[in-house]
Amino acid sequence: MNRKQRRADRKLSRDATPEEIFPGEHGPAQAEVARTMQTVLSVLRDAFGPNYDITLLVGERDVPPDQNRLPRFNYASTGSREDMLAVLDAFVLKNRQAGPKLDKINEAPPTESKQ
Repeated sequence: MNRKQRRADRKLSRDATPEEIFPGEHGPAQAEVARTMQTVLSVLRDAFGPNYDITLLVGERDVPPDQNRLPRFNYASTGSREDMLAVLDAFVLKNRQAGPKLDKINEAPPTESKQ
């Protein structure tokens, strides 16, 4: 199977259901992860200044094999939850519409030469 066929057969995250991405429920962020997220938010807040709200999403890809638990996912934000959700909704809508176009940008052209 060549690269193009593998890409065509691969299910993209945007085509997955929430249940496929995070089956069942997810656990809380580990204390170390939460502290790191707060540190990152603090650095970004200082860098951007008070006119910007920052939202950080952190999702665990794989559970370590020695741990019997579900993947963890968390967010931290300097803005209100309602504002964060409104911005994320707009971001998702815009990127769903642009998704097929962006996929084609990364594909090799028929001539196999870069355009």
